[in-house]
Formats: sequence, structure tokens, C-alpha cells
Amino acid sequence: MLDRLVLAALLVLPLWSAAAGTLGPDEINAARHAPQTRAALAALPSGDTDAYAAALDTLASAPALDAVQREAALYAALLHMARLPPSREARAVLERYADRPVSLRLRIDHGHGPREIPAFDVAAAARYVLREWRIADARAVVTQRMKRGQTIATKAQPGDDDDLRATALARAMASATPAELRAQRPALLTGLPADPTLGAAAVVVARRLADGELLAAISTYGDDDDARAALREAVELIDPRARHAVVDAALARPSLASAAVFALGNMAAFEPQARARLHALLADSDRGGSAAAALARLDDPRDARDIAARLAVETNARTAARLALALSLMTNDTARRALRTFVESGVAHADLRASLAEHVQ
Repeated sequence: MLDRLVLAALLVLPLWSAAAGTLGPDEINAARHAPQTRAALAALPSGDTDAYAAALDTLASAPALDAVQREAALYAALLHMARLPPSREARAVLERYADRPVSLRLRIDHGHGPREIPAFDVAAAARYVLREWRIADARAVVTQRMKRGQTIATKAQPGDDDDLRATALARAMASATPAELRAQRPALLTGLPADPTLGAAAVVVARRLADGELLAAISTYGDDDDARAALREAVELIDPRARHAVVDAALARPSLASAAVFALGNMAAFEPQARARLHALLADSDRGGSAAAALARLDDPRDARDIAARLAVETNARTAARLALALSLMTNDTARRALRTFVESGVAHADLRASLAEHVQ
């Protein structure tokens, strides 16, 4: 995984130009793949964190490498340290590199004018490893507490910020035993209303235990990202009542309504109740557009026939527009014929029919 991160960080888009004092893509790729760079990285002591960290200074001034190769190698070596076990001596080295100024920059030429960014952000790589190690420390503490039977879903957790703590909790839950997860479940359920940062850990527990009640709590109280994750997990639940409870909780939150309707669309592929709910939501002024898109994604001629029948008698202009939207987004022949019939009918909604006329040509 880290190798892919290193590659993504080092490779650049063709829009980057080698203006004076900057690097171009050829120089970056050449430095990263140079035999000298690879040899220098291969020579680092891989089994000892302290020895690896101590070798960074030698690498940063290696005479066998040019300036660009040294930065490329140092950046890659620092990222690799996230795989190694933490140590006090290595942390001190990383703290020093975390303040290292950028020595090489890239110039990006785009429509908004030229811009310079770090070519190899060695300081950012060092800070990333330090944070990963803090998360690993916090995770180890959580894991030990769980093994002692202690409840860990409280505010008093290791970690210096909520995001770090949430990540540590989630990673600890990912490797916990089912019995340990079940022991933590009540604290997660009661803790979520007051502490939404428990959401990431709760998602992991709910996924591993197939726990619809916990997913519904995340959908109600978790932050938006965790609630969206709960919606994705809800589709896999066996009990349809549990699935819809998660969706209902999300539908009550304006920021999650579209994601909830999208989840209904996924459920509708195998569940008639979810499909019926999407049809009913077409009359909803706030969520009807999302329902139209979800039904169109299914692209089922049966839905097209039902929507066309409603459109033929619908008196509300806005609802008619959403019904027409669903048909216009579908690609099946039934939907196309239904939309053409509506446009040519001349019965009602003249403005809507006129706006759709070009679409059915």
C-alpha cells in the first residue's frame, strides 16, 4: 500500500513544466527509478527501526546520489517507516525531519496561472509516520483494555485529537475478537448520541456483527461520513426491517437524504418494498429528484410504465417534472416511448412538455 502511496506522490501530471528552478516529470520519474536511488533504498537496514532512522541522515547526504535522487530516496524511506515498529530514538529523528524545509519544487501550469508545490515533501512524510505511530500506540492501549474486559467507548481515550482517537478505535475494533466486539457494543450504542466520533469504530463493529441496531444509531448520531458508511453496510443486512430503519434515520437528516435514497436504490434491485418507497418519494419536494435518479439507475421498463401512468394523470407541476425527470434519465425503450407520448399528448403541463420536446427528438 505504501509503495502505491509513494508512487502516487512522486508521479506527476503532464501539465507540470520544468520552468527555471523547478522540476519536470521526467526528472522526477528518473530520480525515483534511478538504479542509484533503488540501490540506496535497498541498502537501508530493514529489520531495526533505530538503525533505519539513523541511516536517514546518511541517505540525505549520500554522495552517490544527485540532489533530486537524494530527496526522492529520503521521501520514500520516510514513508516506509510507517511499516516499522515505533521507537523513541526514531521518533526523535522523525521530529527533526518534520520541520525540514522543502528544497525542491514543482511548477504547475494550468488555467489559473502557474503555481509551485513541493516536489518531495519530506516534512509531511515524517509527520505522517509520527501520526501513524501515535495511532498505533493508541490502538495498542485500546486493545489491551478490551482484553482486560474494560469498556473503551468513552471520551477518556488515548490520542491527541478526535480524529486520531477515532482511527485508533476503529483499527482496534477491526482486529478484536467477536466476543470483545459484543462486550463493547452497549457502550457504543449509549455513547454515540454524546460522542459522534465513535461512529467509525461503531461502523466496524456493526459490519462484523451484522448489527442493524448499531447501524441505525450511527445513521442517527454519527457524523455524515460514518452515517454514509452505515447506509452502505445496511444494504447487506438480512432483515429488511433493519435495513429500512437505517435508511429512515438517514432520511431524517437533510445532509444525508440523498445518500439514503441512493441506498434505497441499491436495495430496490432485490427488494420490492424499497422500490415502492422510491416511487412514493417522487412526490417529495426535497427528495424526489434523488428518487428519480435512483429509479433511473435501475432502468427497469416496469418502473417506466408505472411512472408514465402517474405522469398521465398528475396535476401537480413539480411532481410531474420529477416523474418526467425519471423517465428522461432512463435509457430503456419503454421510458423513451412514454416520454414521447407525454410530450405529444398536449393534455397538461405545457411548459414541461415544451422543455422535454428536444429531449425526445
